[in-house]
Amino acid sequence: MDRTKRLFALVENLRARRKGVTAEVLAERFGVSVRTIYRDLDAIREGVVPVHAEAGPGGGYRIDASYTIPPLVLQPREAALLLAILRFARAARWVPFLETLEALEDKIVALLPKAVAADVDGRASELVFLGIPTLPLRPAVRKALEEAWFSKATVIVDYEAQNGERHTWEGPLLRIFSDRQAIRVCLRLADGTEKALRGDRILRLRPVSEPRGAGSFPP
Repeated sequence: MDRTKRLFALVENLRARRKGVTAEVLAERFGVSVRTIYRDLDAIREGVVPVHAEAGPGGGYRIDASYTIPPLVLQPREAALLLAILRFARAARWVPFLETLEALEDKIVALLPKAVAADVDGRASELVFLGIPTLPLRPAVRKALEEAWFSKATVIVDYEAQNGERHTWEGPLLRIFSDRQAIRVCLRLADGTEKALRGDRILRLRPVSEPRGAGSFPP
């Protein structure tokens, strides 16, 4: 994440918090040093965003409650994830307000540029929730998977099987689904077959080539 994107994300993170947050927590959240967070906070203040530091229990950095900024603008990848979650919530009947959920889905799609709306809609349908996984992905794998998924990259996956054997698989990402055990990553192999890999057993995931241009998501 470049600095400009991080500064915007940092403002959103602070705005969403009801209590203060320490520089150490922010540094861990954005994967930078505490010193970098201090510089970012100074830059935000120079941009006339009123960030205050509060001492004591529950203290930390926070944005003045009276400060307002323009309405939230969703990036295409954020919209795709939100659509997938909303659709699963509606299908699973998490809440009884199904018509309202459907109306919210329509609003999200309507806000997107027409050039990417159909692609966002399709990508959202390829994220499947079957349960809450108990086994997490490695942090580096999780980040690489997100970038590869939204850029539609063909990937190389280094994988450790249950018996300890290691394999390397290559292919485009078809879908990602979660069950009560793990997150599963499904690839299409060169022979046309599909391979579902348990996310917690993926040692490394990387793109094999540059993202395909047409239909790829902006960051």
